[in-house]
Amino acid sequence: MRKGGIVLIVVAFLLAGGAAYLVRDYLESSTTREVAAFETAPVVVAAEDLSYGIKLEQRHLRTVDYPASSLPSGAYGVADSLVGQVTKVFLVTNEPIIAAKLSSKGGGLSLRIPEKLRASSVKVDEVSGVSGFVLPGDRVDVLVTIAKAGMSSDPVTQIVLQDVEVIAAGTKTETEGTKAFNVQQITLLTTPQDAEKLALAQHQGKILLALRNPADRDTLTTYAVKMEDIIRGPEKKAEPAPVRKAPARVEAPPPAPPSPGRTVIRGGEAKEEEPVMLPDTAKARRGTPGTRRR
Repeated sequence: MRKGGIVLIVVAFLLAGGAAYLVRDYLESSTTREVAAFETAPVVVAAEDLSYGIKLEQRHLRTVDYPASSLPSGAYGVADSLVGQVTKVFLVTNEPIIAAKLSSKGGGLSLRIPEKLRASSVKVDEVSGVSGFVLPGDRVDVLVTIAKAGMSSDPVTQIVLQDVEVIAAGTKTETEGTKAFNVQQITLLTTPQDAEKLALAQHQGKILLALRNPADRDTLTTYAVKMEDIIRGPEKKAEPAPVRKAPARVEAPPPAPPSPGRTVIRGGEAKEEEPVMLPDTAKARRGTPGTRRR
C-alpha cells in the first residue's frame, strides 16, 4: 500500500508540473502577441483637406502613430521628405499620404490633362457660374453675350461650346474701386480650337455657364438669340397658299347636223327653203304629220 501511494503522489506531482508549464507557456505567448499588437510606427498624414495640385509645405503635414502590422503601402514616416512635392488627388484630414498620391514633377493640374487637350480658365460671377454650384467633374455649356455683334448694335447671345468638362473650380475675391466681389475661376478641358473660341468669347463679351446633366452628352444645333427674338417671340413661318385645282374642262357638244331643206316652186322657179319650225303648241293643234284631226 505504501508503494502504491508513493506512485500516486509522484504521478500527481508530474501532472501538476505539466499543467503549470502549459499555463506559463500560454501566458507568455499571449503577452507577446499583445505587445506586438501595440507596436506602432510613424505615418505622415494630411493636417487639413488638400486639393490636387497643392505644393506641400510643413503646415500641410503631421505625423501620427499607426499599428506596425497595418502600415499603408508607400507611406512616409518623416514629414520633411514630402515638403515640395505636389498632390495629384484630393486628400482629406488625417488621410495617409502615400507615394502614389504625389508628383515630384510639379503642376498637379497639368498631370490630369489628357494628350491633345488643353485646360482653359474663365472668370464667372456667382450668377453666371450657376450660383457657385459648378464643381470639378461637372459638364457645362458655355454661352457668350456680345453687346454689339458685327454691324448690329443689338446684344446677341450664342452657345459657343457644348458638353465641356470642368476639371477645377475655385473662388477668389476681386476689387473694383471700393467694392469687393467674389469671382469663380472655372477651368475647362477643351481642344486647342475650342480654347481659341473661349479666349475670343471672353475678350468680346460676357461668359455664362449652363450646367448639364452628366448623362446628357448630346450636342444641339442652336442659333444666336437677339433682343427682338425675346420681345417679339419666335417668328411664325408663313403658311403655304392653298393649291386650287383648275375646273374640269367641259367639251362643247358637237354641232347639230343641218336640217334637210325642201324645194318650193313659185312662179315657175324652184327654190330651196328650210322648213319652218312651228312651236310646240302649233304642232299640238296641227297634230303630227301623217295624222288627221277628227
